[in-house]
Amino acid sequence: MGNLQTVQDENPSSANTKYAYDAAHRLLSATQTLTGTFKLFLSPYGGFRSMQLVRSLAFVSSEGHHRIAYVYHATFENGDLLYTFSFDSDGFVGGVAAGRQKKVSIFLPLAPI
Repeated sequence: MGNLQTVQDENPSSANTKYAYDAAHRLLSATQTLTGTFKLFLSPYGGFRSMQLVRSLAFVSSEGHHRIAYVYHATFENGDLLYTFSFDSDGFVGGVAAGRQKKVSIFLPLAPI
């Protein structure tokens, strides 16, 4: 399975989140161009500081799809969030979630990349 390179939401003509990795496939950076609802959701948190992998887990979705999820702890100027990226058994993005602690605030189902 390859690394997530970009996430495209709200504007189907361009990706608004880009990811960079080192040679060992560790996330080096995530760059977001925020628009719409997601921009309003994140604005109280201020500028992005860092992101660290917390855990990964395998699960079966409510639709019966086998997926693996990676949970990242993101630190901002005014608070912290957890981001979850899930992939199906073929390596396609199944969804992206952002929220505080275990409660997910936003879920964005995505098309395969």
